[in-house]
Amino acid sequence: QNSETNEWEGIDNINLHLHSKKTKGKQRLIEKQIRNRKKKQNAREHGIIANREDKGVEASKKLFPAIELLHDPQGLVEMILKRVKSSGSNTYKFEVKMLMLNFVTRVVGNHELILLPLYPLLQRYMGGHQRDVTAILAYSVQSCHQYVPP
Repeated sequence: QNSETNEWEGIDNINLHLHSKKTKGKQRLIEKQIRNRKKKQNAREHGIIANREDKGVEASKKLFPAIELLHDPQGLVEMILKRVKSSGSNTYKFEVKMLMLNFVTRVVGNHELILLPLYPLLQRYMGGHQRDVTAILAYSVQSCHQYVPP
């Protein structure tokens, strides 16, 4: 990887002959260098995309190492969900409720917890009149895993 990076940085130097006499031969040479640079750039980009493997769920779990280290994730999530459900309209602002739901759904998805009261709550927030429906949809996707009943 490191030698490839050094090789790639070496390609960056295209001699444009800025301070020399402009001739057709030098102009063709510059155009050829630019074409080669574009070809190698395209090959490098396609190679990176082709070599990148989709780690999927396991890679996303590693993005939140603090969530993996929770002592009692089921109890914590149930307590936070109870606060979100029992809170009246004035207890927490909508943004704070969304942050709480985001945390709950990440923990549920990461630890593959069964938390059945979460899904009707998310469904209640998905109404057409509701704010941030796309965020709620993202939260529902975060909380889905193979053990959630259909």
